[in-house]
Amino acid sequence: MVSKGKEKHFFLGGNTPKGFFSYYDHLVSQEAARKIYCIKGGPGTGKSSLMKRIAAQMLKRGYDVEMMHCSSDCNSLDAILIKPANIAFVDGTAPHVVDPKTPGAVDEIINLGACWNESALRIYKEDIIRLNKSISEQFSRAYVYLGAAKKLLDDVDVIQTSCINQSVYSNFLESILFHEFAELPISEVPGKIRRMFAGAITPQGVVHYLDSILDGYKVYSIQGETGTLLNEVADIAVRRGFDAECYDCPFAPGEKCDHLLIPKLNLAFTTVNRYHRYQGGEQVDLREYINGYLPERYQEALEFDRKEAERLTDRAIAMIAQAKKLHDELEGFYVPNMDFSMVEEIYQHTLDEAITML
Repeated sequence: MVSKGKEKHFFLGGNTPKGFFSYYDHLVSQEAARKIYCIKGGPGTGKSSLMKRIAAQMLKRGYDVEMMHCSSDCNSLDAILIKPANIAFVDGTAPHVVDPKTPGAVDEIINLGACWNESALRIYKEDIIRLNKSISEQFSRAYVYLGAAKKLLDDVDVIQTSCINQSVYSNFLESILFHEFAELPISEVPGKIRRMFAGAITPQGVVHYLDSILDGYKVYSIQGETGTLLNEVADIAVRRGFDAECYDCPFAPGEKCDHLLIPKLNLAFTTVNRYHRYQGGEQVDLREYINGYLPERYQEALEFDRKEAERLTDRAIAMIAQAKKLHDELEGFYVPNMDFSMVEEIYQHTLDEAITML
């Protein structure tokens, strides 16, 4: 009997102070991919359902599957990657517009728009345009609130960084490097960094999949302000020829790594705060390296910044939740006007094709 494959959940895109931030180029490289299916179609046409069904079939057959969730609705999927064959399926519609880069040789378009009744949808043209505009407005307002929250959180980082005893902090970093990397030489061929998000700011609140990501790894679980610590550790691993997975902070994409995996070393680092917690691993508390008198001096500012940042984040979540309601309303125009028997045929054909490539 074939054992079930392992599933791993995370996000490739997120709602951030910079707007919608995409790491969809990090799904899988064109060179490594066996096939990338780019799925086109409107809301409610079955893109996520198709990916969920294919993922379930592949897991049943014993293949590992990475499942990338939608930050606008974490119950939906934006992409899947079947390992080790590197067969990918990705939602190619806004806001993460993905188009074929190597058509035919790597990429193939699945057009679920071919399954809808265009003449029927045309009747609701004005309603569809209105809803799309309203959804865009909700997200724009959410990003304003997240941008304001980011400024306050930046102030928290500045205060906390100024409170750290840098010499003791450096000794801590060196101790980790000694235990995990001392016997590993610098490589002539550096590793690569793959970036994504472990969590996202969604209509359901801040959601993360750390348990799925860290399963089976030796984990350092870090409390306190990490700053660029994990970015530095990732660079050290890469210089020694190891690939690294950097899971960025949704408030600082492209700037701050919140969680780090080095798969070939079976080694992981995760940060613990009010938005993401992990039970297990070797506990490390960086707050031990804070100069004792400074936090009290800045306590009022820290409390204000954190409280207001949380309030602004909650407001942004409310806007994103409202956008989700409008999106559900938009789906109401598409679902009744879809020929799902055609969608089923596409699913069966695509599943059979994928199986032959495994």
